[in-house]
Amino acid sequence: MNKKKIVLLISSIAIIILGIGGKMYMDKQEEIQEERNQAVKEIQEQASKYIIENYSGIDKIEWYGWTIPLGPSNITTTMRINGLPKDDDGKSIVWKESFSTDEHNDFVTWLFSYDTSLDIDDIIQRTELILEVDREDEKHSPEFNYVAKEFQKYGVKKSKEGSPNAQIVYNWEEEE
Repeated sequence: MNKKKIVLLISSIAIIILGIGGKMYMDKQEEIQEERNQAVKEIQEQASKYIIENYSGIDKIEWYGWTIPLGPSNITTTMRINGLPKDDDGKSIVWKESFSTDEHNDFVTWLFSYDTSLDIDDIIQRTELILEVDREDEKHSPEFNYVAKEFQKYGVKKSKEGSPNAQIVYNWEEEE
C-alpha cells in the first residue's frame, strides 16, 4: 500500500470513530436533558397540586423553567403565584437585568423555589414558609412574614376548598 492510501484509510477510520463517538455523546446529552425535564415536571406538578388543593385565592401559577446553580446542587425551578409581586398600579413586576441589588432581592423573596431533591413533605414545608404567617417570627422579626401577609391581602389563604379553577402554566425548559 502506498502512503496516500494509508493516510486516507487512517483518516477515514478516525472520521468514523469521531462520528460514532459524537453521536454517542449527543445521545447521552439528550438522555440527560430528558431526565432533567422529567424531574422538573414532577416537582412542578407536585408543588402545583399541593398549592391548588390547599390554598384558596390562587388564580394563576406560572413556572419559569429550571436552572442548575453553581456548585454541587440539584436542578432548581421557580414560580410565581397570581403574578405577585405587583407595582403600585397593580401590574405584575417583571424581573429586569437592570434591577438594583435591593430590587432584585425584593423580587426574589416572592418567588417559590424548589429543587429536584425535594419530596412532598419538603415541598409542603417550603410552600408554607412563604404563604403562612409564622407566629413566632411575628413576635421577633415580623419582616419575615411580609410576603405571607401580602399574599393574604390578595386573598391567598390556607383552605380545604383550595383553588380548583387555578390556571397553571408549566415550563419544563432550561432557562437561558
